[in-house]
Amino acid sequence: MKIIPFFLLVLTAGVTRAQSESYEQLRNRFVRQHDVYSFSVSGFWCRLFVGFMGEEDRVLRKAMQDVKHVRLMTIPAELWKTQFKSTRHFTRLLTQDGFEELATIRDQGDHVYFHMRSDGKWNRYFVLIEQPDEVVAIELKGYLDPALLKEAQVTTHNQ
Repeated sequence: MKIIPFFLLVLTAGVTRAQSESYEQLRNRFVRQHDVYSFSVSGFWCRLFVGFMGEEDRVLRKAMQDVKHVRLMTIPAELWKTQFKSTRHFTRLLTQDGFEELATIRDQGDHVYFHMRSDGKWNRYFVLIEQPDEVVAIELKGYLDPALLKEAQVTTHNQ
């Protein structure tokens, strides 16, 4: 019976270390709030889901090949604004956590912020998508090939 609490302690410590301070800070601020949803999925399940998307997403499937873990949180925009002056304010916190800004994209009223941090063998990617009604925070652990991402961007623009 004493082994079960020990196993739970080890498992909890591993999950806590598996996310960045930035994501942990967001989760702690918002997870118990109304209409906030938080998901955590292993890379295997992400690849399985992307595999069901069909042959047209070949680039996405190939890009997800080395993703080890994904965390996603949706936060209502009004709630987000009560915690942060602006999304740019939060992105400054990301840089303090060791993330560097890769790109910022504006698309039909949405703002997308891409950040990356090298964590030894794997990278950690943090993507914020600011929409009029919600903010989506995504943290990926693994490796995304920049050439594949560029190919996906070109494919999306040509459609």
